[in-house]
Amino acid sequence: MLNISLQGQVGIVTGAGSAYGIGRSMVIAAAQAGAAAVYACDLNLSYMDDLKKEVKEMGHDTIIEGQFLDVSNEEQTVALLRNVLRNHGRVDFFFANAGPPTNVGYETARPLQDLSVDHFNRAVDVMQRGCFLALKYGSQAMSVTSPDKAGAKGNIIITSSCAAFAGAYADTAYTAVKNACNGLVESGSVQLAASNIRVNGIAPGCTNSSILTSSTLSEKGDQYTTSATKEEIAATHAKFFERGGLYKQKEKFYNRAADPSEIANLACFLASDLALAINGQIILADSGKTTAATGEEDGQVHLGQIDHEAWSDIGLSFEKGEKIQAKLIQGCVFDGVVTERLLTVKELLAPLAMEQVPIIRCMGLNYRDHAKEANMPIPDVPVLFIKPRTALNGPYPAKVNVPKIAQDGTSDYEAELSFVISKTGRDIPREKALDYVLGYTASNDISARAQQFKNSQWCFSKGLDGSCPIGPVLVSPSALGDPHSLGITATLNGETVQDSNTREMIFDVASIISFLSQGTTLERGTIIMTGTGPGIGAMRSPPLSLKDGDDVRVYVDGIGTLINRVWYEK
Repeated sequence: MLNISLQGQVGIVTGAGSAYGIGRSMVIAAAQAGAAAVYACDLNLSYMDDLKKEVKEMGHDTIIEGQFLDVSNEEQTVALLRNVLRNHGRVDFFFANAGPPTNVGYETARPLQDLSVDHFNRAVDVMQRGCFLALKYGSQAMSVTSPDKAGAKGNIIITSSCAAFAGAYADTAYTAVKNACNGLVESGSVQLAASNIRVNGIAPGCTNSSILTSSTLSEKGDQYTTSATKEEIAATHAKFFERGGLYKQKEKFYNRAADPSEIANLACFLASDLALAINGQIILADSGKTTAATGEEDGQVHLGQIDHEAWSDIGLSFEKGEKIQAKLIQGCVFDGVVTERLLTVKELLAPLAMEQVPIIRCMGLNYRDHAKEANMPIPDVPVLFIKPRTALNGPYPAKVNVPKIAQDGTSDYEAELSFVISKTGRDIPREKALDYVLGYTASNDISARAQQFKNSQWCFSKGLDGSCPIGPVLVSPSALGDPHSLGITATLNGETVQDSNTREMIFDVASIISFLSQGTTLERGTIIMTGTGPGIGAMRSPPLSLKDGDDVRVYVDGIGTLINRVWYEK
């Protein structure tokens, strides 16, 4: 299990003074990771006592020092670092996270012709000059301290924004300075690498915070505050997306604001020795789709994040021969981080490798319309079977292999939504079950019906090698939204043979996870297939079966099309 440790480290976090935000969450995350001391800096320190109390009540002995700081002020920045060195003798990480002062933030959120030079300069001062000072003086402090540290001598993490990549019509200054922050990351990482200091950036999408809520509701700068609570933020979340906010163009496919702790956990990871191989990267944290593929540039197997706006259905795009590019993910599917390095997809693979999947758990008769089709009663408890991990298969160009024992005219398809378990758990309560979902994908439960009907157990007839193709992508829960309102279809040689919706599920995702984990350990990487709707070949009149050379496809809303050709084993 991934264990992020900042044991004994001393760090600085700017923009840490709000009631609920990324900076505050980073202070808490650093304390949870074992940091010895964190200097929480802001212009507003009115919530600092609450922050210290929260850390103490969590049982952490991290020293939290509230520090007044104007990040654009060179003298204050130098004085802060001298104070940290005097008190602790080291600076291990500097999270440059400060945004514009509340009264300035509203005024800078204007189109080009409405933006004053003074307000543009203020945005530059806080978000660009502040990051420059963190790099310049933070790196100097790190260079003369921590000689005993085995990993990086220091880590500087800069908060950028998805606006630097997507732009924003009404936010000229913000978009410009966040692009400049990215430049500081890239140039700083090159210049400081020889000093064993890493520099990385995080580009969040829309993130729930006190400042988000106030900017959503305010019409005047003097109403712009950082005092909104988590509950108030949740209440205005829907209104933010309805109005469009600053990032709707980038966020419209996701419709979810991140929690500050999610961004803070990523910053904590980058500050730890787990991220020693990551330097000079600006990591987008705005939700997205993950695919596994070989790279055309090097022929190696990589994980990558696909831009949903460019390729809404990567399965179809790849089959059509379109050039598809993905952002390289460093690390594995469970804890990797998205980089800015683009690779061209040469071949699509299953989102998980076979060795990452301990078992495939499957639901039978889990759709009301399928039970009706089969003239069977709605089950009171889940109907279960398993597939071995050797059944795992990928999307086109991977083929569905029908072995000789199943070449009897009864090989069948079943379009299904599947999901992957993100962390190992046991006796998981239903209300916490969705926290265990890594992502969702399309899948096809290839079944040998003649063998199925010969036995009371289905494991053999549904567990043949390659009988569980999944893909073409793994979609994060935040990107997909509600998994219980997705259209799902199957087509065979261009004809729609199944057409249902996941709202027809008898047992929903949370119930499935909770049930399967009772007294049983659900291991990380377990794939769970959730059942199929009506229209399977065996129930049609006349029956349909998969024949050599057939084209079989599974489509799920928000995921795309899983395409396979059928191949009869010779």
